[in-house]
Amino acid sequence: MRINFWLCMVLAVVLMAVGCETGGHGDDECLTSTPCMDSSDCDSGQHCNTALATPMCQVLYCGQDGSECSEDELCAGRNCDDGICVEDACVPACGTSECGMDPVCGTQSCGTCDDGHTCKSGKCVEDACVPACGMSECGMDPVCGTQSCGTCDDGHTCKSGKCVEDACVPACGMSECGMDPVCGTQICGSCSPGSGCLLGECVETGEMKLVASGSFWMGCNDGVDTQCSDDEKPYHKVTLSAYYMDMTEVTQSEYKKCIDAGECDTPTCDWNPTGTPNRPVVCVNWTQAGEYCAWAGKRLPTEAEWEKAARGTDGRKYPWGNEDATCEYAVMYDGTDDGCGTNSTWDVCSKSPAGDSPYGLCDMSGNVWEWVSDWYDSGYYTNSPASNPTGPVSGSNRVVRGGGCDDVDDLLRASLRGAGNPSVDDAVLGFRCARSQ
Repeated sequence: MRINFWLCMVLAVVLMAVGCETGGHGDDECLTSTPCMDSSDCDSGQHCNTALATPMCQVLYCGQDGSECSEDELCAGRNCDDGICVEDACVPACGTSECGMDPVCGTQSCGTCDDGHTCKSGKCVEDACVPACGMSECGMDPVCGTQSCGTCDDGHTCKSGKCVEDACVPACGMSECGMDPVCGTQICGSCSPGSGCLLGECVETGEMKLVASGSFWMGCNDGVDTQCSDDEKPYHKVTLSAYYMDMTEVTQSEYKKCIDAGECDTPTCDWNPTGTPNRPVVCVNWTQAGEYCAWAGKRLPTEAEWEKAARGTDGRKYPWGNEDATCEYAVMYDGTDDGCGTNSTWDVCSKSPAGDSPYGLCDMSGNVWEWVSDWYDSGYYTNSPASNPTGPVSGSNRVVRGGGCDDVDDLLRASLRGAGNPSVDDAVLGFRCARSQ
């Protein structure tokens, strides 16, 4: 008798479990024997469960009173959709992110970074990335490429790392030449032949600036520059001994002294040392450029020396910083004509101080391309020495740097490498000299 009693109790529990009332908690017991194509085939209070191999009508069991699924329901952790509990339709949306949490689902679905790298704003950056704002009070930091140098107050705009008033009022002050420091227009005067403008003062164009010994980052940094070419990679650290670099590109008046001394040949084009003495000399080949530097007691710079002098040690994209190249900073193609609308080169240092490099060098971007001493090899950076590299031992082309007056902004980047036949001269190709300390 005791066995029969407990057997009856078990059967009662089973029968209660298979009952399907509205709000029940089982999938199978809520199914009817009615097949369906959609919910219109089902009775009131039922839903066509199309997720089954053979779709069947199913009693609604969530959301009947307007509430969503709760923790004690069969579909806990899911959402109520038309009376049934369904998984969230979460579709990752990484977009351009290469790492980190996807912005929709909040899961680690956009990838992870290699060792030694950290995910920042969806990009993998080197752990050794230390912001280097220097004297910049605003704008993107030049190393990590993040907005870490500060922002400007309302009514001010960030230019070359400084916050300036939107209401541009020229402020030449004590400047006797060059670009005014606020508005960036040529209103502060020009210099006499044989002189160039440096930080608002006319100085002899043959002046050299010291570039201190130490390391800098050479090549193109994908975190800052989206226009990197393969021959500009990898971004790598280079250590150089101290050296001097010409403040300006060699001018026509300076080159004429070498011609008068019988040591240099007359350029083949755009030669007017009387009418345009302070414009850069052009139409000299690589050999002629080297001959002038030797006559002046100097030499052509190496490619590494040129790049450090152009961008300094903080990895900036251009000599002036990371702001896009415009006629405020460089003699370039302005969208209508070459040479910022003049269809010619300009006097050296015409864009000083706005376009100057960290070492006070003029026209390191724009005006004319510049010969350097190195042979060109597109893959040289993959195996170049870490200290005082001098380029491959041979080649067919020599490296040219800096861009010219007929180039757009992407060709004016400090890391950009060009190649030129050393026997060829060109109307937008000049040079400057260097000297070891």
